[in-house]
Amino acid sequence: QRLSLREPIKMSFDESRFRSQVDAALHQVKTVLVNNRTPKLAENVSHQYVDKFLLAEFLTSTFVGAQVNVLESLGLDSKKLSTMLQWAEKRSVTLQFKAIEQCTFLEKKTRKVDSKTQHLVQYTGGYLHKSKWTHKVTEWFWKFEAEYFLTAFMGNETETNITLSTRKSSIKLRTLTEVTPYPKHTTRPVISVQITPLLHAIGGRSDAREVNFKIDRTKKSCHTPRRNREVENFISFQSSFSFWAGQVVGYFTNTYFKVDPQKDLDLSSLSEASTFVPNIPVFENLPAGSEADSPVDSKNLGLVVVSHDISSVLPPLAKPFLAEQKRSILERFREIGKVFSEKDRYISEKEGQIVVVLRHAQQVCLALTNSYDYLEHMLRKQLISAIGKVVGPVDFANYMKFHQRKIFMEKFRPIPFSHSVRRPDHYPEGVLTIEGRMKDGTIPEPIQTFMAKSEVGRPMKFVLDAATNVTFTGAHHLHGWIDNQFSGQTALSLTLNARARQFSNFILMIGRIGGESLFLPEYAVIVQNKDDLSIPLDLDVLPTPKAFQAAISSLSPEMQRFAKAIRSYQLSSTLFAVVTVQIKPQLEKLLCLPDDSLTKEIELTQDLLDLFQQYQIPSDQLSYDGESTAPVEEQIARVRELATAMMAMVTETKSEELTGAAENKLYDILDDSLVSSSMSESSSDGGDFYDAAVEFEDDDMDEESELEEEEDERMMVKSSAQSLSKFSVKSRSRRPAVLKSKPAARPTTTTTTGVPKSERAPGTAPPKAVHHEDGGVEKETTKKSIGNEEEDALMVAPPVDDRIGTLDYTTIPGEINAAFGVYDTDSAMHATIINTGNAWEKEYRTSLLSDAKKTTLNVDEQLIERQKAYDLIDCLSKSGILAIDHCDLHIIIASTHCFDKSLMDTIIQENINPIEKVERTSLVIASTIHRHPASVLVKSEHLEAVETYSPKVIADARKKELNENDLNAAGAEDEDEANAKQLESKKSSKKRKSRSKKKEKEKVKVSK
Repeated sequence: QRLSLREPIKMSFDESRFRSQVDAALHQVKTVLVNNRTPKLAENVSHQYVDKFLLAEFLTSTFVGAQVNVLESLGLDSKKLSTMLQWAEKRSVTLQFKAIEQCTFLEKKTRKVDSKTQHLVQYTGGYLHKSKWTHKVTEWFWKFEAEYFLTAFMGNETETNITLSTRKSSIKLRTLTEVTPYPKHTTRPVISVQITPLLHAIGGRSDAREVNFKIDRTKKSCHTPRRNREVENFISFQSSFSFWAGQVVGYFTNTYFKVDPQKDLDLSSLSEASTFVPNIPVFENLPAGSEADSPVDSKNLGLVVVSHDISSVLPPLAKPFLAEQKRSILERFREIGKVFSEKDRYISEKEGQIVVVLRHAQQVCLALTNSYDYLEHMLRKQLISAIGKVVGPVDFANYMKFHQRKIFMEKFRPIPFSHSVRRPDHYPEGVLTIEGRMKDGTIPEPIQTFMAKSEVGRPMKFVLDAATNVTFTGAHHLHGWIDNQFSGQTALSLTLNARARQFSNFILMIGRIGGESLFLPEYAVIVQNKDDLSIPLDLDVLPTPKAFQAAISSLSPEMQRFAKAIRSYQLSSTLFAVVTVQIKPQLEKLLCLPDDSLTKEIELTQDLLDLFQQYQIPSDQLSYDGESTAPVEEQIARVRELATAMMAMVTETKSEELTGAAENKLYDILDDSLVSSSMSESSSDGGDFYDAAVEFEDDDMDEESELEEEEDERMMVKSSAQSLSKFSVKSRSRRPAVLKSKPAARPTTTTTTGVPKSERAPGTAPPKAVHHEDGGVEKETTKKSIGNEEEDALMVAPPVDDRIGTLDYTTIPGEINAAFGVYDTDSAMHATIINTGNAWEKEYRTSLLSDAKKTTLNVDEQLIERQKAYDLIDCLSKSGILAIDHCDLHIIIASTHCFDKSLMDTIIQENINPIEKVERTSLVIASTIHRHPASVLVKSEHLEAVETYSPKVIADARKKELNENDLNAAGAEDEDEANAKQLESKKSSKKRKSRSKKKEKEKVKVSK
């Protein structure tokens, strides 16, 4: 998603409504405070980050004082509060509302009721008589009684309780049927809420109670002023307390009040609109000589809000705010007393007070939640204001590229995954890239990976079929890539791209590493002549080591063994491997030609590939069979001669096939015409005999000419078929053809070495000839057969440039998994499996000047492409006899650092800097890939900062570095000691020789 400065900030609360409520509260505060006191909304006063913690403590403490005022209005006094505080020290304390209703029959009455309509009757003489109808009405009278209890009790001891408020009232009801209007006895469901968190925040002596709420900022669970355990506990409490208050209010408004049939009471006056909500997020620049906080003036309770830290912007506002709240509640009670003036009435002043004060309690709870959210919203606004935009995963991914370039040394920093398919000092055959398409719509770019390279790695093998194992050699590249996910979303989607240049080609194989020297190919495709292949890559994120251990800790031993086996298989699947095979150098090796001999032979190379790919011609038929000392031009000419002869045979065979097909088509046409003519003759009337005889005679006369025309037409078809066959060969048609075998064999010729060419092993260079001075030629003898020489070449390991080429790659996933288990304190580092997508996109050209066309390779097309590539590999390797040189092996190990929330929520809510977390993951991956301690990889000027946020990684790296230095020093000492011993042995041997010479001289003298 594209993020910009104009994107609206997502809010978890209604900011406009919240601001209007705060403005109304501040306007009311001005009537309470002195003129020099001007509290403002927190964001409008300059402050420090610690002041936000103090503000959260102030809001919570004020909330506690406000709810104590509510409970005091419901009947709580100092003695009851002391008892409840004692209970809270041992067990939980519950506030409970219970209601019982009864409806009993009183009496039955019957009375006469006159009709409201008068009837006029006019008699004779104009006399009028007025009359009314009367009827009897039977009424049943009932007594409805309701009694409610508001109590508090400890634990589950409901019988031992403290009553805060109770009342029993009754009303006489009248019905016109004998059915009772309400059940005879009803016990309403108990409505209860635990108030233990509220009581735990109150301390002090009985004569000096104080609110002592404090956020422990040293705990690991404390992230921000809004996200910490203490605040979360009160958020949970206010939610349950608000729900409890709503249920109690609902009982009165929906049940209790509706029993009274009289409509003379204004129940809409039971509103909490004019009550003051004291917990508002305000700061104030303290004026000189401000008074300290003092106890709230109330009937029996005196709560003091204690501030543990001194803040220059948070004055002692608890006293005036709570006092104003108490005053506004009492004012509402007086107004309710005027509405409910009748004392013995069913609905009394007490019920009105309960409804108003509990609705006010709900507003206090809502204000606390909104104030907490406002604190977080204020942090978000300030961060966005500092950065200038809403930062998303795309911005973070771009920054991490910059950050890794900054802190890592140049030879260890990540580089783009973009690698040429080329031989040294040669123009590239193509390019291989893994590109990431950002979700903001920018141009795709290669991903950045930590890479360690070995120019010559150990020979690797892969299975082509059940009977063929192919060995390949070349450079090895070990890559480590880190992805970042926020709230399950990544910033980019990956594609593996292979592009070939014009008149160039290579084979791309995709799979995994299955052993120390085993490559397991899953897909293969030939990329040639400006082909552009795009393969989507999917990521499968595995559980973290800590999550895996936690999940299997309570399983049975059998289940654990099964889970560990599957886990091991999953980790081995993280070795995603890509191999590129260069065709031209292997083609030269196959045909026994010198290196680079086919570099400029474009047409010959295309012809050879057509013969190998389309017609499956054995390479022995095209290999050079002359002198190895012959000039390169003669060797190429010989291979061209063989290829031309084979092409001629192919052309002739195709021409014969086309000619035969054309003849068969012509015969079919003639047969159809003859059948149709015979049918038309048989269906005619017959005519006279003379006409039929004339027609028959004409047919006999024209028969010879028709045969001549048919022969001419056959020759035309044959010539057109031959031209079509030639055109098909020149255009490199990919349709396979069935070749006819030629009976005439090539005559056996004898070379200067005396070895017949037909007897030489196919695909091998001829033995060298030794020329003597007298002009004679002698064949150079060989100690081993040709086949043994090839096997020895496969067994000899090439020279290794660094340690990467000798690594057992299958051990690397285990190393990374173990490192994640040690350094991943947040359980956020995940091993990741890279899989190929199902639909591949290919862009190709049918000819040199044609426009590019696009096609989609689905599973069936992928199987066809793999079989074509396998057939070519089988040909180039002589079914595994020849090792394939000039191959590049790329092993990509992916990891994902996952954050549970979005990027902005991770920073604001969790107070986590994702840069530092991903930096630690980068150190682990880079150290594993480069096989060096992390302390060696980081620039010296950034090492101190990195150690601050990843101390264990750097500390362990330094220990490892010291151990390596000790081992190197010990090795040097051993080498010096060995050299000294060798020197001493040489000296002693010299002394012995000198002594023996002296003795010999003495013997000679004695003998003389």
